[in-house]
Amino acid sequence: MSHPLFGIVLVMATLLALMAGVRWAGTRFDLHPELQRKSVHMGMGLITLGFPWIFSDTWPVVLLALLAVVGLLAMKWIRPLKTGFGGALHGVARSSLGEIYFPLAVALLFILAGEIPVLYVVPMLVLTLADAVAAIIGVRYGSHPYSTSEGHKSAEGSLAFFLTAFGSTLLPVLMMTDVPAGKVIIGALVIGLLVMLFEAISVGGLDNLFIPVGCYGLLESYRQL
Repeated sequence: MSHPLFGIVLVMATLLALMAGVRWAGTRFDLHPELQRKSVHMGMGLITLGFPWIFSDTWPVVLLALLAVVGLLAMKWIRPLKTGFGGALHGVARSSLGEIYFPLAVALLFILAGEIPVLYVVPMLVLTLADAVAAIIGVRYGSHPYSTSEGHKSAEGSLAFFLTAFGSTLLPVLMMTDVPAGKVIIGALVIGLLVMLFEAISVGGLDNLFIPVGCYGLLESYRQL
């Protein structure tokens, strides 16, 4: 593993480049604000998936989370930053702290998972892919809406979330553990269904916290069994 400070600088630089790139593409190609937001979400998640192999201690991840929270709050409240880097995140006209919960979830998961990478990778992969795919499918193909406390979601988006969460659980557990395939399939089905429900009832961006923590709790329960 490289020196933690080098890893911190590399991750921060990559995140800034990601946000700048998405913002440029959004302006250049007139991308839907939800697509820009979820592109940043997916990019951040994919970057953080490597943390168990980049950092051996928890303090660099906690420090990165704190730096990310400060930076994201600045992009939310400081107008020049909001219209610049923050434009990729704040183009959607709804009040949410989801981007703040995201780095907090990363740090919490890293601490909870300890020396078992699969307990970190699966929740982060579900959070990274399932939520973004559900939002994109819902915006593009959602024709069967249902009401939630935040407004409306679609059956198509929820189905996309379930299928993506199922695959994001199934493949890493099969590849990173020796659990029999039959048990993995059943566990992935249950986890996919339950975290889909977490996503459906979450408000104010709390799905970015409930989904990974709930997924971790379910995985840990199955591991104990």
